This record gives sequence, structure tokens and C-alpha cells, in this order.
Amino acid sequence: KRIGVIHPHWGGASIGVEDDIAKEFHNVDMILYGHTHDARCETRDGVIFVNPGQAYADDTAKATAGVITIDADGAFNVEIVSF
Repeated sequence: KRIGVIHPHWGGASIGVEDDIAKEFHNVDMILYGHTHDARCETRDGVIFVNPGQAYADDTAKATAGVITIDADGAFNVEIVSF
């Protein structure tokens, strides 16, 4: 499996950031990214996008982390865990 990892250096609104991030990678199965602090897991055009959120709690969000496992058959399992 091929996993791209990025914390984009550009600023701006978090809306549409996945589209910009996708342009940075080719032939990956998953993209693990940061910047927005919004925990999420979604599939776009066959690529799994995972943002683990933020590792600290604040007034607007819980602390979160992403747990990614790959099954013996090669399937990804993603869990966003709050703590």
C-alpha cells in the first residue's frame, strides 16, 4: 500500500483543502494529512483521505488521533479515537 503524508504549508480556509492536497500525490491508496484539525476519514476517487484531527483538546474540539490498520487482505481500517 502507498500512503502519502502531508501537512500543507499553505494557509487559508480548510474548505476544499483535500482537492489541493490530492494534486500533490499520484498513485497512492491513502493520504494522511493535517492542517485543518478537523478529524475525518473519507474516500474520494478511490483514495482514502484521513485527517486525525488534533492531539489536544480546546474549547471547540476534543483531542483525537487516527488509528490505521491494514488487514491481511490489504483493506484499510481507519478509526478516529477521541481522548
